[in-house]
Amino acid sequence: MNRVIFEKLTKGEAYDEIYKNLRGLLPRVKQIYNPVPVIIDTDVSLIRNSVKVRADEITSQIDWNYIKSRIIKEQLYDRAFVDIEIVNSKPVIFIYSSDQIACEYDPQGNIINAKINRESPFKHKEYFIDENDKRWMRIGEEQATPILYENMIFPIFEISGRDEEGGTETISRIENLPDLLDLINKYEADMEIIFNKHADAPTWGQMKIQRSASDIEDNEIEHLQVEEGGEIKYLEMQGNVVSILKDKIEELKRQVKEQYPELKIQEAIQGSGESGYAISLKLLSLISIIELYRDNFAKGIRKLFNYIQEMLGLQTHIEVEVYDIIPQNQKEEITETITLYQSGLIPNEIAIEQIAELKGWSEELLTRIKEYLRNDIDELDIRMRQEVQ
Repeated sequence: MNRVIFEKLTKGEAYDEIYKNLRGLLPRVKQIYNPVPVIIDTDVSLIRNSVKVRADEITSQIDWNYIKSRIIKEQLYDRAFVDIEIVNSKPVIFIYSSDQIACEYDPQGNIINAKINRESPFKHKEYFIDENDKRWMRIGEEQATPILYENMIFPIFEISGRDEEGGTETISRIENLPDLLDLINKYEADMEIIFNKHADAPTWGQMKIQRSASDIEDNEIEHLQVEEGGEIKYLEMQGNVVSILKDKIEELKRQVKEQYPELKIQEAIQGSGESGYAISLKLLSLISIIELYRDNFAKGIRKLFNYIQEMLGLQTHIEVEVYDIIPQNQKEEITETITLYQSGLIPNEIAIEQIAELKGWSEELLTRIKEYLRNDIDELDIRMRQEVQ
């Protein structure tokens, strides 16, 4: 995916002149529908909250919250590259996108050659191995004198998104989404044109324009008067074009929501979602995707802290813990509750409350969940059993 398109959609700045030129869209298309910021923000939150790090001696020296979020966002684009420098005895972490770096790997997945373009403090940086198998680092101009690097592994590595480390294929979290969004916003623009034309409908025929007798300057009305024997026509909205466009837009939005369960979660939080699932159950179809990112993120974080510890000569304890997106005990409790309900041992109301309270939701949200779940307990049972198995 083009980096500019990803950035503009993620920041909610799409459908400006640059975006439309890149996507080949007509000038009239505007940003009416763009759920990408919600998708990306939700994914970042889920991944961050499922990995916990205990290494206070290191995290206290870096902007850890920013680094976490930046790595995950690059993963969601396709992959992140992490580069470590020691400045004044403190670690400085640089995060690069795949557009900023060209690199080669050894069979173990370590980067052995890399050319990096970055904004600061120096635009060019390079790691390479010469013909004598010596490792070098060059910072600054491409002609700058390289510095011998004595460690066996360069302090730069990749944290993959969904694909394998060192792979050539890049997969964005929103890889195919721009096509759907562009079509939705194009249909919205088409519908606006139809409404505008009929709001100020063209007229023609044999007629003359006559001002009203009103003396109110700001409220003068011009109207058409048909001459004797004349005829007047005006554009009328006929057929069901607008209805067809609306149906197409709704169908496309439905496809987007099916592909991105993050949007269903958001709707449930806002109380305007489809009838069906509590928030934790909506996450089930998202878990397998988030787990891929989470596992790669955790693996990369372990490597980051091990590198820093080695470069600083520390002996600090480092602990990286990975948590389930939905803990297994919650899945089992939900399944057990549904089984009790279907066996007639507990009423519908209690079953719904027990499911909802597993996440400690507020009374307001609990009321909405009760309403959503009341008629869908059988479908919940199927989904939960599949997940636990």
